[in-house]
Amino acid sequence: MYQGSNTNFCGYAALSYLPLHDDPLTYIKFMITLYTEGKADWDKNHFDPSKAVKQAAGTLRFKGILDIRPADQMWFLSLADHFRGYLNFFFPRFHTGSEDTFWAAVNLGKFNRIIRRLLGYGTIAIGSDLIRPSIKDLYTYLNKAVHTGTTFLYVNNNYLHKKNHNKSRFSFPTHFIVLTDIWKTGDVLTIIYWDYGGRTLRQVTPRFLKKILYGVTCCTKTPDAN
Repeated sequence: MYQGSNTNFCGYAALSYLPLHDDPLTYIKFMITLYTEGKADWDKNHFDPSKAVKQAAGTLRFKGILDIRPADQMWFLSLADHFRGYLNFFFPRFHTGSEDTFWAAVNLGKFNRIIRRLLGYGTIAIGSDLIRPSIKDLYTYLNKAVHTGTTFLYVNNNYLHKKNHNKSRFSFPTHFIVLTDIWKTGDVLTIIYWDYGGRTLRQVTPRFLKKILYGVTCCTKTPDAN
């Protein structure tokens, strides 16, 4: 599940980790219905993308691997069209190139809302779009999270790894990853994270991780975890 180059589909690609790993059959049935009928239901969520979105799905170009993955295009565009947030105030409707704008962007609150409403997970979240969370013992907090449920980190992509769509030096969150494991050796943290279908093993300092981290979301199948 790859968001494509120079797009703002990152959040949708990241949260897709949940249905792809836990409920792929529902995802496949939904996608087939959406493709054949132009609209589909996922639990209590009714998707009927705009005409512009339906026409655009499968036609996006110069987006890397996403160019040849029309199903991923349809999935990302439909999610962006259906779920809105405050970032859509100035970008309310899809038009050619909207996948590169705030129309397609996912802030932390919207990310958590999609996971709860669409996928039925409970979420325990900390952080924001602008201010880093105050976590005294980051290792202990994250270690507990990964052993509790599926854990997403909302990070500053400038420092994690460079992307063409974000060359600014300003510090703000731009990317979601799935933290699958973490352990501590001396003053160094070793993390394993899932990012667009690939896993990365990396060693970082607690200071570095605090610098890039803006949000943590732990997802469980227990509805009362909200």
